[in-house]
Amino acid sequence: MITPRLGLLCLVCFSQLIDEPSASAADQPNLIFILADDLGWRDVEFAGSAFFETPQIDRLAAQGMTFRAAYSGGPNCSPTRACLMSGTYTPRHHIYTPGGRAKGDPKYMRLLVPARGRDDTDLAKRAAQQFPITNSLDPAFICIPEVLKPAGYTSARLGKWHLGEDTQGFDISSADGQGGPDGSFYGEVHVTEQLTDRALQVIVEHQERPFFLYLPYWDVHTPLRAREDLVEKYRRKRETLPEDERDQFNPVYAAMIEAVDTGVGRVADKVDELGLSENTLIIFTSDNGGTSVAQLSPLRGMKGSLFEAGVRVPACMRWTDRIEPGSTCDTPITSVDFLPTFASLAGAKLPDSQPIDGVDITPVLDGQPIEERAIFWHYPLYLQGKGLTVHLPDGKTDSWRGFPSTSMRRGNWKLIEFHEDNTVGLYDLEKDPGETTNLAERHPDITGRLRAELDAWQEQTQAPILTVPNPECILGPLPTHASARDLSPMAAMGLMAGEVTATSALVQLRLSNVDHPIDRDVPGRSGVVNFVLTPVGGDEPTDDVPNWKESRLVRATAERDFIARASFDNLQPGTTYKCLTRIGNDAESPRDGPIGSFRTLPGPDAEEEVQFVVVTGMNYAKFHGDYRIDRKQHAIENNTELPAPYDGPDKYLGYPALDSILQKRPDFFVGTGDNVYYDTPDNPRAKTITQMRRKWHEQFVQPRYVELFASVPTYWEIDDHDYRVDDGDNTGDYEPSPEVGRRVMLEQLPIAPEDVEDAKTYRTHRVSRDLQVWFTENRMHRSPNATPDGPGKTIWGNEQKAWLKRTLRDSDATFKLLISPTPLIGPDDLRKTDNHTNINGFQHERDEFFQWLGETGIGQRGFFIICGDRHWQYHSIHPTGIEEFSCGALIDANSRPGRLPGDPKSTDPEGRIRQPYRQETPSGGFLMVNVRPSIAESPPSLTFTHYDERGALLNEHTKVASLVD
Repeated sequence: MITPRLGLLCLVCFSQLIDEPSASAADQPNLIFILADDLGWRDVEFAGSAFFETPQIDRLAAQGMTFRAAYSGGPNCSPTRACLMSGTYTPRHHIYTPGGRAKGDPKYMRLLVPARGRDDTDLAKRAAQQFPITNSLDPAFICIPEVLKPAGYTSARLGKWHLGEDTQGFDISSADGQGGPDGSFYGEVHVTEQLTDRALQVIVEHQERPFFLYLPYWDVHTPLRAREDLVEKYRRKRETLPEDERDQFNPVYAAMIEAVDTGVGRVADKVDELGLSENTLIIFTSDNGGTSVAQLSPLRGMKGSLFEAGVRVPACMRWTDRIEPGSTCDTPITSVDFLPTFASLAGAKLPDSQPIDGVDITPVLDGQPIEERAIFWHYPLYLQGKGLTVHLPDGKTDSWRGFPSTSMRRGNWKLIEFHEDNTVGLYDLEKDPGETTNLAERHPDITGRLRAELDAWQEQTQAPILTVPNPECILGPLPTHASARDLSPMAAMGLMAGEVTATSALVQLRLSNVDHPIDRDVPGRSGVVNFVLTPVGGDEPTDDVPNWKESRLVRATAERDFIARASFDNLQPGTTYKCLTRIGNDAESPRDGPIGSFRTLPGPDAEEEVQFVVVTGMNYAKFHGDYRIDRKQHAIENNTELPAPYDGPDKYLGYPALDSILQKRPDFFVGTGDNVYYDTPDNPRAKTITQMRRKWHEQFVQPRYVELFASVPTYWEIDDHDYRVDDGDNTGDYEPSPEVGRRVMLEQLPIAPEDVEDAKTYRTHRVSRDLQVWFTENRMHRSPNATPDGPGKTIWGNEQKAWLKRTLRDSDATFKLLISPTPLIGPDDLRKTDNHTNINGFQHERDEFFQWLGETGIGQRGFFIICGDRHWQYHSIHPTGIEEFSCGALIDANSRPGRLPGDPKSTDPEGRIRQPYRQETPSGGFLMVNVRPSIAESPPSLTFTHYDERGALLNEHTKVASLVD
């Protein structure tokens, strides 16, 4: 229950059920974090205050270290507190402001954002859909107390939380904002004293074991109120100042600062009194910059702004006999650094379920440097107040202290990107801490380098970059030059060639409004694309090479998701073609677009070496760490805990395996399905065309995909996750429907010309004299999974089965490879019923097909199966002798342990399948297939090679034609 007074706080206490700590209690410091609210950078004496009195805070600083470049995680209270607790930047937790919406008159907002005071409900709904925003920290985030608990810590929070209802692992927590005379502590003149009283009690009661005390005072936030005796003290002091200086200082504000200062001193004294100072780190700082009553000069801006006065804060730390007294630190630090720092000091494990954006700053406490890095802020909203001036139509002016922008600091350089007009400000903070002079044009090299880093961070964190104009805005256009991105469409997802044969190819490009993702999407844009194809290194045109240069002009429209796809025929076998593009709003105003290349297949008469790569399981959500994934359900379905998301510094580039593939220069790339995951996370999952399209956009915009597909042509299949839902068939009235699943496949992937509505998604290609490949369609023609297995149950459907048998029988290729989205041999999980390996699934069709392979002799003449779907790599041999190679999941975070023959939870409990290779340690990776023609006395050979995602060889198996005939 909630008591009416702070002294009778309702405490939520949990039993100390903890894992064995990784360090002894004697080695683990107590951690006390004191957070003032809205205290400005110069509002303490050690930072240069000329009026406010902070002797206790100054004593703490003198006994320890002051930080001259300390920053909050956001320009106001809630985002900073979320950054502090989670160790993640604002775009990851989606908390940008306490109210969850922009504050100010929407008529003066040039961009459409969620805003207070908007009467148009339809417009409000559209604005809310622009990007995720909340004012409550998702309980899925692992916060500081939850990190420290397994290491043996008790955690207490006393004071302002401002992150929703959840306690986030605190053993002791105050009832946030409740209990004062009017139902709230907020605004009480004695609140700081009462919080300090309770903090001292916690220190005394928990001094025998390591503890974390989080003491976020409500002071000095408005409303301004304080004890009258202290207010009178500062009234008298202000009267001693010259008359022209008196208006700079507010006596009530000064009294509130003294209340905080007294509380800090009492906490430090209690630590000393109990003999804990040598094993206690005390940190004092503020949650953001100051307000209009704070001392802000010479910094620019104020609370709510990404200029320095909005995010630079006072900070000091004391740890007796560890931190050198009187020391200073000029290394920039920020709120997200405290979670990894506390974990390091406590010997605790960092959470693997979320990225940690901060760094361990323990070395700076010892006077040692840490590696230079950039720190970032993102604020996609408006906040009215003293800041940038806006001229109104009636001649008056308005002002914004916060406006849609992103900023970063690296070294002494500060860059701010203004989203309204796509301009930037560059400032040298060492020479110009007030950010008075924009050096962007004077230093274009620095500006370009930092902006590229800022763009990469925005992409990595999925920071929402707003581009939609606000239709209710009454302001005229900004007096700035339009940027290149405003003048012409872009092609953020690059160029992709698909379904290349010996004489034809499809080439596609999607026009976009931006060159990087916005809220995990890449907004499209209509326009035209001119594809120009030329052979590379060929002779001048002759009768034998008629189309040495050919072009296609294609319009990109919203109906086809702004994808332009061109079809080229009459190409030459075994020839490399360069594809140039020109893109524009129309055919009269094009500019250079992406450039790509591909090589046509050698064809049935060519005895050439061919190598290609096969992949599956490209799970974007698991790679980047989507916290909405149900971890318990994942463990049930995948025989393993959810692996940690990728945390390398190159994460924004995309999957490392793509770079490994590119280094091996394959002739083509095969995606066997599960290319995207409409159902990860399961809630919410992609159901509509718009939501499904976003899954493809966020995946193919990754720089490593763009680079790979610029030179390696592709062939695609889809499976359950990129058709409808896990193990999905064509039954059920849930979304997406089978019709939508097929439509999006043919729209997003270059499988067929865009005007061929009845395209077959099963097909075969003769690659060379020695190689032919078959791609089956395993979702669209299947019987319901729940149908009893037997003669009438099929994955392929009668038409496809007849085609498959006919084309296999007609082929004289040395090696015939059936590339299937799902396994035919496995073994697989016993619980499943949706593929050819599954008991009560589709084994009858598989057995019938294998029997046919045996009767015709095809199964003994160079026939092999390659499958996707399975999240582990293997080489399996069916009792009939048919062999299958699984490519495994592309990324580490989507890998899992496989089922072994003989496993009672597998589809082969009797162990009848032989398995020459199975990946022992789960990891991402791919399968490389190499076909070498006969040379001299050596017959043709076929080699299957498994690699991990870094390109390390795991397994290699070679077949020689004379041994397989």
